Amino acid sequence: MPKLRVGVLVSHNGSNLRALHQASLGPDAQYEIVAVISNNSGSPGLAYARENRIPSAHLSGRTHPDPDRLDDAIRALLIEHSVELVVTAGYMKKLGRRTRREYAPRIINVHPALLPLFGGPGMFGTHVHQAVLDAEAAVSGASVHLVDDE
Repeated sequence: MPKLRVGVLVSHNGSNLRALHQASLGPDAQYEIVAVISNNSGSPGLAYARENRIPSAHLSGRTHPDPDRLDDAIRALLIEHSVELVVTAGYMKKLGRRTRREYAPRIINVHPALLPLFGGPGMFGTHVHQAVLDAEAAVSGASVHLVDDE
């Protein structure tokens, strides 16, 4: 049975990308990471992808100042690599309308805390974990959800 072809979008460290990639190398893995996109040319996640020979690209407002052209470039790269599932893993930008429509409902987001308790503006990276600690939450966890137009 062919493996599910996954594209991952990251902005910074790429810790979830690393975990997903390492898991994909296991003998029972049912997916493979075939493309990585980052909006940050200096992203350690992008560097990790390149070090591990995963096809990758820096696509951002710097490379494509027009938001519609950026959306088209992201969508085209995902299509070029025959991506079947898109994972936003610490990706700090909203995907463009064309990309969302092309891949709905096959876009999922990984968030490092329980939503909606610890989500929204500023809730990324260590800020999320600090908010959980500051709230003295009795329970914590991660969230994975479908990405749509909402």
